[in-house]
Amino acid sequence: MKVIVLQLGARHRYAVPRFLHESGYLESLYTDSNGSYGLGRLLSALPSSILPHSARRLSQRTISSLPSELVRSTDIFLALDPLLRRFCRSPYDLDNQRDKVFSSILSRWGFGHATMVYSMFGEGWSFLEAAKQRGLRIALDIFINPVAHRIVESERQMFPEWETPCKLGFHEQEEKVDKRIALADLLLCPADAVVDGLRYYPSFAEEKAVVVPYGFAGDIHPQGIKPLPRRVLFGGAATLRKGIHYFARAAELLSRNAKDYEFRVAGPATHAIRSRPECRLLKFLGPLTRSDFLAELEAADMFVLPTLAEGSATVIYESLALGVPVVTTRNAGSVITSGKEGFVVPERDSAALADAIAAIASRRDLRGAMSIEGIRTAMQYSEAKWGERLISTLRSIH
Repeated sequence: MKVIVLQLGARHRYAVPRFLHESGYLESLYTDSNGSYGLGRLLSALPSSILPHSARRLSQRTISSLPSELVRSTDIFLALDPLLRRFCRSPYDLDNQRDKVFSSILSRWGFGHATMVYSMFGEGWSFLEAAKQRGLRIALDIFINPVAHRIVESERQMFPEWETPCKLGFHEQEEKVDKRIALADLLLCPADAVVDGLRYYPSFAEEKAVVVPYGFAGDIHPQGIKPLPRRVLFGGAATLRKGIHYFARAAELLSRNAKDYEFRVAGPATHAIRSRPECRLLKFLGPLTRSDFLAELEAADMFVLPTLAEGSATVIYESLALGVPVVTTRNAGSVITSGKEGFVVPERDSAALADAIAAIASRRDLRGAMSIEGIRTAMQYSEAKWGERLISTLRSIH
């Protein structure tokens, strides 16, 4: 088995190609800009203090664990994206145009000795079609619920003042997803909620789907920072999909009975979200580097993610590894058991969210027990164990 991995961005910090390389199965990683090659490598040689946030993040996308002869990358999107963003009529159109460019580059890089292509949810579509015609196996990493767009649009219709509803239909987008599902030999899903989303599509076949939970990075080590009581951390983009509006409402409910809560949001947020009167109790920290975010997470009393659609939120694995109790929803695709490492509450239920937060904040014995259980659970979901599960699954279809 020899596998080409197609990956735009640093998803899971390049864990999948790393697993394959360590097992002797990686043919090549085909990717875009990163901190180990091209322009990103030049940026990484500069002091991070002088770099804008986007350049600093790019410089930190390192692929040091892979031999250079197994990596091909392109910087074309650094120049092309500003033009595409200007002229594309929708995020879907932007993704489509980027994929056409990526597929064109992939066709020049070729197949080598590969017997399988592993793609992040169908990236490099034309290349995948050509690979299938050559008899290669196709594995798709379904890293997000494939009906997330419908879930988000439903929420936008209910909260149009928070995010602008989409004026375009979903037929073209869903037709594209359905074709990818039909082409695949294996659909790797991090959680049952993702499989539920796949069932929406006509071409879905149950026997193709395998649930392979993710894991957390093994370089996470507690730094001895004591958690600050009643500091509640929301991590991720402050969007309707992530449930920022339900978090804001829960903060309002909690503040009626206790004034010493601190509600922090680590991640990008639009001005429209920041300026919402409902968010007045939230402190927006903006995007953080990974090291800064982990320090913020470790100091939190608990981590909260009332999301409506994910694949399996990696940050929850990281929270467990640091012994931080989690309050989330089933749609987070997490591995926690409600009442053990934290609480799983119903989606769109701010009152239940507030009750769960209050239970952890007010009962220090419960918080301590959840912290211990979280660390125990995290040990079962290390990157090493994730890699073992993934490689075993890929070999089974090969």
